[in-house]
Amino acid sequence: MDGFGTKFYRSSDQGSTYAQVANMYDFTPPDQTGETYDDSPMDRASRYKEFEGGDIDPGNMSFTLRWNEGDAGQAALYSDFEDRIKGYYRVEYPDGTTVDFRGIISNWGGPSAPQNDKITRTVGIKISGKPTVTTP
Repeated sequence: MDGFGTKFYRSSDQGSTYAQVANMYDFTPPDQTGETYDDSPMDRASRYKEFEGGDIDPGNMSFTLRWNEGDAGQAALYSDFEDRIKGYYRVEYPDGTTVDFRGIISNWGGPSAPQNDKITRTVGIKISGKPTVTTP
């Protein structure tokens, strides 16, 4: 499966309904990381350290949009960024799998304007809490 048909959505009513934010070009899903902490007593049998698992950081995601200052979806995302709110978002993959999550827009990149290509903007979101994955 390739990424063709992947869609990004934003909810304005706390996840009850979603509206698509159009013209997404690239999408980078988050890399989750798990904390570890040293649990090595001084009287252990060897000098090999021992570790325990801690909390999971759900990561950061990013996507690139064709820049359109007049687009309602992009304007709503910018409002989320300015207001510093934890928004409700969804990614839908071509096979129908959806990932719903809350997050804070952490990066509102300036428009990139190459000489012979479309003007784009990259947006980053810090995921907050455990995403919900729904498969068809």
